[in-house]
Amino acid sequence: MPKIRSNVVAFGDTHCGSARGLWPDSLITEGGNTIVANEIQSWLKECFDHMRDEVRKIRPKPTGVFMGDGIQGGNEKQRELCTNKTSTQAYALRRMMEPMRPHFRELFWVRGTAYHVGDGAEDVETTAEMLDATPVTKEGQPVSYTRWDVNIRLGDSKNDPVANFAHTIGASRVAAYQASVPLRDTLAFIDEVRRYTSDSPDVKVVVRAHRHRSVVVGVPPDIWGAVVPCWQYQSEYSRQRGMTLWPHIGWMLIQWDGQDIVIKPRTYTGPQIRVEVVR
Repeated sequence: MPKIRSNVVAFGDTHCGSARGLWPDSLITEGGNTIVANEIQSWLKECFDHMRDEVRKIRPKPTGVFMGDGIQGGNEKQRELCTNKTSTQAYALRRMMEPMRPHFRELFWVRGTAYHVGDGAEDVETTAEMLDATPVTKEGQPVSYTRWDVNIRLGDSKNDPVANFAHTIGASRVAAYQASVPLRDTLAFIDEVRRYTSDSPDVKVVVRAHRHRSVVVGVPPDIWGAVVPCWQYQSEYSRQRGMTLWPHIGWMLIQWDGQDIVIKPRTYTGPQIRVEVVR
């Protein structure tokens, strides 16, 4: 069996600040209030801690890619919030990420949607810098610690495949068609890169987030499209979209052994559903 040459851990959509998103056990705000994790948030944190323990064991040491939408944001349409202060949301995100950061050899940070992280993504930009994310540089100087997408070569050789990571992708409201858009967008993205860029990278893997539902699709012999799980449990918005689309909580491991690309979604079973009893 070939030896694993490289590992990439992709995760995101933590939506810190949402009452259904990731949150520390407790957090004291600037005003002195203590926001304590609710039952769902405590369960999410338990799963996130388990992920950290699993990532710690991965060898060779993985590269981390945060896939965006780290905070819920303060949009006036937002409901189900712990706090609408985005700097507090970003602080909660940093609190959750700090124990995880030492287990990544390098961390890349992809921006999410402007609806959640804001047009300039200022709060998550500061968070990414404080977590020592790999910056975008110009003339040797860092200009940004977050980015719209990142291309990562899965090995040391120029012949090794490249994976492209970005946040946004379309979605279907029908569970049976969840693979259609990733397949379409994977092939379209690779075609566009090859047609319209000079010295284009050999992209073989297209990884997205945003949908809160994980799926992996393959095109023989060596092209893959994947959508990573999320860290926000079923919310008011997702319920409005349809009760068949339950979120997938977890992360994704992408491995390269010199011959094959192996993609492993890691998801967690949700808490018990409440059932009322007729009396």
